Amino acid sequence: MATSSKDIETLWQRYSEEGSKKGISVRDFFEKNGVPYHVFEKWYKRKYQQPVM
Repeated sequence: MATSSKDIETLWQRYSEEGSKKGISVRDFFEKNGVPYHVFEKWYKRKYQQPVM
């Protein structure tokens, strides 16, 4: 099953509001919600990291 960018965005918001306050790692949060960490990491890098020039 493919995970959409919207799904990852929603989980990222949930993690920011809930998971981080409970001390849960990003990796554990996403894995427990059925999204492999490497999928999240790839999405995060595309969305939030600017290319170095």
